[in-house]
Amino acid sequence: MSLTRKIKKIELNTKKLNFSQEESILGIDTDDLTIGIIGTGRIGSWTATLCRNIGMKVYAFDIIENEELKKRGIEYSDLDTVLKVSDIISLHVPYTPETHHLICKETINKMKDGATLINTSRGAVVDTDALYEALKSGKLSGAGLDVFEDEDILIINKYEEGKSSDKILKILKLSTMDNVIITPHAAYYTKKAVRNIRNQILECIQPFYQNQL
Repeated sequence: MSLTRKIKKIELNTKKLNFSQEESILGIDTDDLTIGIIGTGRIGSWTATLCRNIGMKVYAFDIIENEELKKRGIEYSDLDTVLKVSDIISLHVPYTPETHHLICKETINKMKDGATLINTSRGAVVDTDALYEALKSGKLSGAGLDVFEDEDILIINKYEEGKSSDKILKILKLSTMDNVIITPHAAYYTKKAVRNIRNQILECIQPFYQNQL
């Protein structure tokens, strides 16, 4: 939503006391957007339903189709079709050998010119080099990344140990662009989610200690 309404650019403009309603901050209504959901597990299904409820046309791709989503008006198709027709691509797949660099130069070339990519799954699902080139060239109009390759260098401050990578340098460069939003693997990070994690850990530990008594 922030990317389609150009919130980052608007914020940067207002910090410079530029309050003009120029064409570069013109947003897009949700009912004019088509989103492609890649991976329809629990989070992907929730995202697809939310997007459908706010007026988006929703396409989905998964090796196992969710029949409940179909009843809600969400259309499954093959990956190439989802990439071709979507204004926004949102990734919700696990990281496996099969999903490594699922989004790469080849798949980006199949996307609409000016599409937006959202990745809240795992960093290595997206080829950083291909994403960087697509954003710099304008093939993609924006990106929202909660995860990215070599993210531990920044999140765990490994740069203090002198560690870096070419991919991280590109992520840092992308983070300065007004059409890119990058967050530190924090999409899950709410009070409720942290509480649930703690409770699940305790539920796992308790039987272990009970068996030791």
